[in-house]
Amino acid sequence: MGMGPNRRHPSDAWHPSALSTGNLTQLIMGTRSDWSAVEAYFDVIDLNEHWHRADGAGDVVHPVEAEVTLKTLVSSGGLRGGRKVFLLGEQVTNFMFASLRQVDSALAVDAWRKLPKCVGYRLRTDNDEARIGAVAGYYDFVAIPAWHPRILLDPEVRMPPGWQQKMMNAMRGAANLSPMKFKFGAFGRDGGSPTALRFPVG
Repeated sequence: MGMGPNRRHPSDAWHPSALSTGNLTQLIMGTRSDWSAVEAYFDVIDLNEHWHRADGAGDVVHPVEAEVTLKTLVSSGGLRGGRKVFLLGEQVTNFMFASLRQVDSALAVDAWRKLPKCVGYRLRTDNDEARIGAVAGYYDFVAIPAWHPRILLDPEVRMPPGWQQKMMNAMRGAANLSPMKFKFGAFGRDGGSPTALRFPVG
């Protein structure tokens, strides 16, 4: 699950030329040209239906669109059955935890900094905090904060050693794919911006 389409394709999430789409494809499948294979193993979704930008802040989660997306997922049962949901990046992670936890929960504020990356956090049906207020139903899924795919190739970004391999392991493991070694040099830059990824199918 990610934030939304990019500014070059403002209403077309997962466009083939988007940087994040290509990076995720390479990370998961080992080639940038195999997006259909990713879709065979994962459902993909953006919180935003359209691209949004805030003055001075760049791309942002649009709260109204994101709430509609989230309520639809809950009411349709999309966040049940122990599904693994990768939350791509800080904004998506913080929005999800702020929306799905009670306001007095420690994870409702700045979950991105408090949670380990590529490690699942299960929100249970028997947990009183795991309720959606006015939305009918419960959720029971594994939320997995993951680094944003647009930075996979950015040598300027200071990250923990081996973070790309950890993300690859988590995503391939969730889809029951055999392990693969991350090869930094195999990636290429081709423009674009953020998109989204969620639950493995099945």
